[in-house]
Parts: sequence; C-alpha cells; structure tokens
Amino acid sequence: MDSLIKFCPIMNGDEFAAAELIYRTFRNEIAPSASREGVSNFYEYIQPDSILDRLESNYFMKIAVLIDKVLGVIEIRDCSHISMLVVDDACRGRGIARELVRTAVIFCRKKDPGLQAITANSLPGSVPVYERLGFIKTGPEQEKNGLRLVPMSLDISNLKSQI
Repeated sequence: MDSLIKFCPIMNGDEFAAAELIYRTFRNEIAPSASREGVSNFYEYIQPDSILDRLESNYFMKIAVLIDKVLGVIEIRDCSHISMLVVDDACRGRGIARELVRTAVIFCRKKDPGLQAITANSLPGSVPVYERLGFIKTGPEQEKNGLRLVPMSLDISNLKSQI
C-alpha cells in the first residue's frame, strides 16, 4: 500500500468528495442491475446533506486520501455495522479496503471494548471482497430498500485476526 495514503475521519467539506466517489462507483457497478427503487433510495442516501445528518447521529465515516483525492470510504453505524465500504476502482487491490476496515474495527473496539463482531450487508458482487477481509455469510441474499444484499459478519473477538 502507498505510504502516502492517509486514513482519517471524514472532515467537514469531505462529504462532497466522498459522495462523488460513492455515486460514481454505484452508478458504474451496481445501478445497472438494481431496481429503480434501489437506485433512487441509494442516491438519496449518499447525498452530502444525508451524510452529514448521519454523522450527527450514530454513524461515523473514515476516508482514505491521497493528497486531496478521496480513494476510499467506510461508514459505520452504531460502531458495529458497516453501512458502506467503497474504494475507487482505479485503486483496488492496494489494501485500502482492508485498512479502512482495520481502522474502523479499532475505533469501534475503543468505543465498545466488548464488541465481538462487525456486520455488513454486502452487495452480491462485493461478497468476495468481504470474504477476503475475513467476513462470513450469515444468511441468504435478501432485498432491502430495492437493493439485493447478503448479510455478513466479521468476528473481532481477537483483534489479531486476518484484518
């Protein structure tokens, strides 16, 4: 991984670059096979104002940045559930998703030392990525808000796991 990439909490103003990366990735990779309802709901969810609203409640977001470009985003709800994990397609395979998950897990464990697992609802095409990060499927594919999702979980009872 490039040592110049910084992994940090999202700062005021970063929500626009984060939303743009998420939008571009979703538009290119997920939207073509998603329902109209799923696309509409997701686009509403990733608006910069919606991101800010969530950050004022029970969510936090970390980003991977190289100079001034956002390369990756992770959003966590309740310090226990990944609601988004996105890496710029040109930067995949460089360990960015792994480091985003690792730093998020450390943050969550500091907030809740007894936390045993981090969950996620993966898009079907992202299941192999989550599996490489150590997540396992915990149920069958389902549809939520117009998107197909696979429930997954990462055992973090031993922080020295494969993250």
